Amino acid sequence: MIKMIFFYRSILIISLFVSLLLIGKIVFRIDVLSLFSSTKKVDKRVKNYSAILKEQRRREILRSKPTFKETLLKRINLTIDLSEIDMTLDKFIMYSLACSSIGIIVGTILRNPLLMAILGLLTSSFPFVYMQNKAKTKFQLIDDLLPSVMGNIIAQFLHESDIVTAVAKKLDQIPDPLNKYFVTFVNEVQILNIDTVTALRNLGDKADNYYFKEFIKLAIQTEEQGQNLKYTMVTIPEDMRDVQQVQVDFDLTRKKYNREFIATIIFFPLNLLILRFGYKAYYDLLVYDFRGKIALGLIAIVLVGISYKMYLDNKPIKVELD
Repeated sequence: MIKMIFFYRSILIISLFVSLLLIGKIVFRIDVLSLFSSTKKVDKRVKNYSAILKEQRRREILRSKPTFKETLLKRINLTIDLSEIDMTLDKFIMYSLACSSIGIIVGTILRNPLLMAILGLLTSSFPFVYMQNKAKTKFQLIDDLLPSVMGNIIAQFLHESDIVTAVAKKLDQIPDPLNKYFVTFVNEVQILNIDTVTALRNLGDKADNYYFKEFIKLAIQTEEQGQNLKYTMVTIPEDMRDVQQVQVDFDLTRKKYNREFIATIIFFPLNLLILRFGYKAYYDLLVYDFRGKIALGLIAIVLVGISYKMYLDNKPIKVELD
């Protein structure tokens, strides 16, 4: 009997370990041999005019990044706006708290306080995931339109004394949903007498796109430090178009890894069901024993961490000028 218990326990540990290794391979994709291979030195010298402009852009973007709280609130408000759902921030918080009760109930059934907290946080994200899915088409449309819109505005800005005039002259060429954001920007300055820098920052909150935010930062720098800096904006649309071409191939590759990752994640709760009906003693050990509770909590933390890493890997490609 003791040998059988030891055997089943070993099988359980090995299956969990193999699953973690599989997730690690899917998410991190580490090539051990590459750790021992020599790396090529990169020639960082500026070789052409385009590279000079990019280097100037890098030096001119001086404003610090927003805090996590500011970024999160902006993302939630933008998602609510693009999802076209009758939702306010207060309603969103209320629905998130209601959904968190699902995870808390599951953790209570498993009698694990750590899982109650982890699952509660995870299920509280259900409203945001739903809105994100509803707004997905609009987000994609904005990303597709931004290169041409920014290119037209920058081309006009090179012949104007300020960014507001350049945007105002191009409003009729800006399609929806971007048109309303730029109309609001012009109205804030020309009608509400809001200063240009504040209006630009408000405009920057309307699209969650790296290159658009870089465009806004450089427009602010131009407003504050001088008109010569506007020439550093010229390469932004070109950079975004180049990245979008690579993004298509990247999307095809990541779909394959996403399917494998989701299948592996689903395997973990199925393990508990298998134990519940096939190996009751081990299920009781994980659910009722103190050591089992800690083990389940640690596994959940690892899964959350790996899922977050997978989320970062699925973000759109960008070339940051750090």
